[in-house]
Amino acid sequence: MQEVIFMKISDTKKLAAITAAFFITVTAFSGCSESANSSQTTSSVSQAAKSDIDASIAAEDTDVGYDEESSVGITFADGSAAIDGEGATAEGETVTISQAGTYILSGTATNGRIIVSADKTAEIKLIFNGVDITCADNTPLLVSKAKKVYIVLEDGTENVLTDSASYSLGEDDSNTDGAIFSKADLTINGSGTLTVNANYNPV
Repeated sequence: MQEVIFMKISDTKKLAAITAAFFITVTAFSGCSESANSSQTTSSVSQAAKSDIDASIAAEDTDVGYDEESSVGITFADGSAAIDGEGATAEGETVTISQAGTYILSGTATNGRIIVSADKTAEIKLIFNGVDITCADNTPLLVSKAKKVYIVLEDGTENVLTDSASYSLGEDDSNTDGAIFSKADLTINGSGTLTVNANYNPV
């Protein structure tokens, strides 16, 4: 049986660069463009034992299973996002999830976002199944409202989230400052990998 290692973040407002699998990979850039003064830092950190992360872990925090037939598929390609099911809408490459449920994300977005804006009682599972999202002027993953969000890294997949060196923010998201930004409890688990390229707030 393949070991599943996870990270649980409770009551966290800012998640600038986090990953979960057998290692963490964080790539920090001083700017979007290459220059003689730019720098890049990559670190690999082994995850601590589950008991060291959070002593009050619930069973659902380590659950990587899901029903594919009842899930909503979201596929990024060619400057747009195709949604197969209900509970999410797309405008270009920006996807807004507004209902509880499981959403399977795949494909590549060159200037896209995932926004979770659901009821405060909603529990949402995001399956990262080989998804690569770059956002040119904001965070690629924003959880603005939900009870809890689970990110599951599908076994054998590589997933990437990349933000920009500068954000274009409105009044409602003026404090957003990380490549992953959540106002709800967020758990990341699974045996795939997630790389976060944090340009705006590098570590």
